[in-house]
Amino acid sequence: MRILVDVDGEQFPAEVESTATVADVCGKVPFSAGRRLLLGEQELRNAESLGDLGVRTGSILTAILQPLPDQLRKKLEEICPEIAEEIEEGYDDEFYVNNSGVSGEELAEAVVELLPYTKLRELGLSFNDLGDRAMCELARALTGSRIELLHLHQTGLAAEGLKAVAEYLPRSRVQELRIGGNTAGDEGGVAIAQAVPRCKVEILQMAKSEYGDPVATALSESLKMGCALRDLNLSENNITDVGLCNLASGINAKSALVILKLRKNIFGPQGTKALAEALPESQIQELDISENQLGLEGAEALGKALKNGSPLSDLVVNSCNIPDDGLVAIADALRSSSLQTLKVASNDISDDGAAELSAKLNRWQNEVTEVDLSENNISKAGTIALRRGFPEKVELTI
Repeated sequence: MRILVDVDGEQFPAEVESTATVADVCGKVPFSAGRRLLLGEQELRNAESLGDLGVRTGSILTAILQPLPDQLRKKLEEICPEIAEEIEEGYDDEFYVNNSGVSGEELAEAVVELLPYTKLRELGLSFNDLGDRAMCELARALTGSRIELLHLHQTGLAAEGLKAVAEYLPRSRVQELRIGGNTAGDEGGVAIAQAVPRCKVEILQMAKSEYGDPVATALSESLKMGCALRDLNLSENNITDVGLCNLASGINAKSALVILKLRKNIFGPQGTKALAEALPESQIQELDISENQLGLEGAEALGKALKNGSPLSDLVVNSCNIPDDGLVAIADALRSSSLQTLKVASNDISDDGAAELSAKLNRWQNEVTEVDLSENNISKAGTIALRRGFPEKVELTI
């Protein structure tokens, strides 16, 4: 017979025999493991068959959570008293335990035990020393869960731990994954990148992980295949011009990518040119490539991208060795662009370059509302002149 099972407002169909038990149903229906079943107000006893309990074709059963066992509550109190208190109050859709001080095995075990008693959609375990073994156990337990946001930043994961996460992702509902700060090498990063087209991840933070060109290349292939990814953070890695050229080849109109952060890698003008050439055909609106050696050539390439219709609204190029002529190249494109925020702090910009930017902003109609020129080579007199002459609509930092 065909029945429906309501799990926290989401209904799932199930084909079962009239001789099936509660355990049989919970084994078939997603997110219902370990729960109790109600038919109306009546709780169904596991020892009896559904038919004997009055369940018929078309019946709607409700899966409800079991009460948290005292032993598990005590364990949670030892790990994080605040979390135990929140769960006691029924606030059970989030679980954040950062820097708990307990071992990775203990923390993973507690989360695994907790899952059947909560409606967890957000799980944050950053700054805990989980390690690969605990992560593998946790990934197996999370399969089939309703977790949508998973934070695993700086959790001591090596390649095997990240591979376990990658294997879990296609069978998950995770939309936001933060796994930065795990120096697992390219092998683990490539595994995550290759899982992207097969999962629902929209926000992926892989910063500060020593990833190199193989990870950028794997992500490029995933973008070409089509994926949900719209926010990608690869800052503080080891991506060179080669890696960025490969990544850029996967960025096009079909890509959903809107936010791209590549701060503090090791690429220069060549990689920047490749990325700039891809921007007009992309959907990227926010770009941060600060602390890379762009120089004049890189800035000119970005200016050309803006002139050619790049949808960029926010451009952050702090500490990129951009001289006056580079800033002017970007400024020349502002009247034909949608750029709203321009951050060029800590470059090689003097009074002349800043004055030229101010003049062009005043002369042409544009969308710019925020400019950061701090920590450049602008004199006190130049600063005074800029504050007097900059358009009133623009918030200037200098």
